[in-house]
Amino acid sequence: MTHSKINKFSLENADKVFPNGINHFIVNHPRPLISQFSKDAPYLFNGVVLGLCTQGEATIWINQTAYTLKKGYVYVVLPMQEFKIDQRSDNYKQRGVCFEYDFFTGFALPADFATLFSISKMPSLKVSHEVMDHLESYLTIISKRYSYSKQTFRVQIIRGLAYSLFLEIAALYQEKEIIGETASMTRKEKVARKFFTLLTEHYKKERSVAFYSQQLCVTRKYLSLVLKETTGYPALKWIIDFVINDVKNKLKNTDLTVLQISEEFNFPNPSFFGQFFKKYTGITPYKYKQSKKEVAPKEGKTKRKRKEA
Repeated sequence: MTHSKINKFSLENADKVFPNGINHFIVNHPRPLISQFSKDAPYLFNGVVLGLCTQGEATIWINQTAYTLKKGYVYVVLPMQEFKIDQRSDNYKQRGVCFEYDFFTGFALPADFATLFSISKMPSLKVSHEVMDHLESYLTIISKRYSYSKQTFRVQIIRGLAYSLFLEIAALYQEKEIIGETASMTRKEKVARKFFTLLTEHYKKERSVAFYSQQLCVTRKYLSLVLKETTGYPALKWIIDFVINDVKNKLKNTDLTVLQISEEFNFPNPSFFGQFFKKYTGITPYKYKQSKKEVAPKEGKTKRKRKEA
């Protein structure tokens, strides 16, 4: 399946675009967002899509590979993967959420690239009836809180519930990987898994593809080709994304200074760190950290007004 056009979308301003929207997050229910997308071209989303097929049947294409969705199937679309859902049966229904990583400000996402690798290999997963009921219970509560646009702590409540749902689904993949036989993996898949293990251990100190290729006894070119083939992205993008996401979390949710974070991530100096961060985010570390403080007074005013009312 090839397309000349790819549609890109973001939820950075979802609170202004979608009814009851929350910045960086929307509920894909009761009006399934993805089900309404055009069938003519795939989409690229800079976040994660979690979906549950509750009825009917459909085909989802992820990075030009087709997967069948039926009742009892969970699917996950990772950031910047091409995807589209087509060939839907008339009774097809799904529930889910879409979120960008920035929505989980305040929560540390698990540094488990082996799980992400498992998801990229197997985006759709059949689960038991009991597990599906359990996951749907999360979505039911999230959907209700999502509709309460004036509820105090609404965003914080939904953030916690969505984070838990994300971990529940990640755990399913981790258990699947533990139970599965690694002997059935190809050589390239084994190299990719070893890369993710090394990345989890060394990303704060090592950002070069050369370091990881040397540890794996392969060339830089071969490592990038393996990662591109098995996950859709070359090695350098995985390294940079993991560093940037962790730096963002520390800038937003700790009292560490830009200098301290720069030293923790083994940058030669704060100036180099600032250039690196701005290159991949479009904003300096200082401004990103200050953006957290700018939101606090507004939330405080809202709470005081409600108390006075």
